[in-house]
Amino acid sequence: MTQIHLSSMQSRQSGAGRGAKTPNLFCEVNESMKAYGVASHRHTPEIEEQLGYAAGKEILINFTPHLVPMNRGILATEYATLKKKPDGTLPTYDEIKAVYDKYYANEKFVRVLKRVSALRQSGLRAATMWM
Repeated sequence: MTQIHLSSMQSRQSGAGRGAKTPNLFCEVNESMKAYGVASHRHTPEIEEQLGYAAGKEILINFTPHLVPMNRGILATEYATLKKKPDGTLPTYDEIKAVYDKYYANEKFVRVLKRVSALRQSGLRAATMWM
């Protein structure tokens, strides 16, 4: 069965390229958000490919990034349907976190955080970490 995942991603304005185009100037984007690559973002196929590789089956995603007026960074929220365990229950938070902890254990620029109620992009200012 093909699975469809949703992704909500906000990127700084320079995520749309570094060309000095009027629509990308800070005075044009301040106090605003803009969706781009709607239904055709250039990174969608590679994201689907890697998710499918990890899942062992075809994965389709709905990926539309939004440009926001911030100095740096990306804030992404990913949604997925959890697969039930053999006993019919869903994995717990601790079981899912253990998978992330193991997978990213040796990654120099990734830290898996403890449960948080709200993660703010501004908390990562001037950092080279993925959380």
